[in-house]
Amino acid sequence: MAKKQSQKPAVTKKIKGESYDVIAKGKLQELRTALERKLERLSTEVSKGFARIDKRFVRIDDKFVETDQRLDFHDSQLSKIIDKLLEHDTKIESLQKNMATRADMEKIFLVLDKLVKDVEDIKQEQVCTTAWLKRHNYEILELQNYCGDKGS
Repeated sequence: MAKKQSQKPAVTKKIKGESYDVIAKGKLQELRTALERKLERLSTEVSKGFARIDKRFVRIDDKFVETDQRLDFHDSQLSKIIDKLLEHDTKIESLQKNMATRADMEKIFLVLDKLVKDVEDIKQEQVCTTAWLKRHNYEILELQNYCGDKGS
């Protein structure tokens, strides 16, 4: 008769680098305890990981809030700049309506040059007329003197 094996075969399981020898029914409690510890350790690690991620999310959220506030400030500044630009645009349009162009200025200077020339001509005519009148007056006086002497 053959010998019966009284021992059950050993099953080896590896859980994250640690090995546990489990002999079918006798070691199930140890395996359960080891698995619970391992699960608790993993749960703690995952919780710590989530806590780090949550902290990073809080920092990122704070940065988003800061960026949003900066963008709101820039938006208000941009609105002020646009208002000033529109104000300056209307001022420039009114200046352009009242402004003389280079061609307009050339016309004005041509008219002014003509007026200056006409005034100079009138002045020269006045000088000549004054000289002519003086000569005429002198001749009239001479005639009066000549006639006055004969008429008496």
